[in-house]
Formats: sequence, structure tokens, C-alpha cells
Amino acid sequence: MSLPENRDPAIESQISNKTTIALVCGIVGLIFSGMCCGLVSIYAIIEANRGDGLIDVNGYGEEYRFQLRVSRILGWIGVVIWVAQILFAMLTR
Repeated sequence: MSLPENRDPAIESQISNKTTIALVCGIVGLIFSGMCCGLVSIYAIIEANRGDGLIDVNGYGEEYRFQLRVSRILGWIGVVIWVAQILFAMLTR
């Protein structure tokens, strides 16, 4: 797949912003995987999917795909930890 020569700077900026937001939310959700930060992990997954969608639709921005994948993985790990904490809290009462 060849890259288009006329890249739109606004769309590249959106892809870059979504990548950064997803990565930060994935890291924060993983580090602070308390009761509220599971929502941050979910947001990381959503933003990573949106970034991937922008790449797929526009045909460029492949350099961000790895970071989006890492963000999605961190988000899912944060969600799993969050759910495990909720289940542990419910079972220990």
C-alpha cells in the first residue's frame, strides 16, 4: 500500500493526538488501577480504536499504529486489573 502524497496535516494531527491520549490513558490506567482508573483504561481502548480507524480510512499514519496497539494492550490490562479488584472486593465482604 503506497502512502498518499497529499497528507492532510489536520488529520495527521488528530491521529497523533489520539495516539498520545491513548498512550497516556493506558499508562495512567495501568499504574493507578483503582476504582476510577478503570474508566481511564476504557478510554485508552476507545481512543486507540479511533486512531486506528483514522489510519485505516485515510491510508496514512502507519507510524502511529504500534503505539496505538501498545495503548490498547495497556488499556485491556488496566480493565482486567480493575475488574479483578472489584470482584475481589465483592467476594471478601
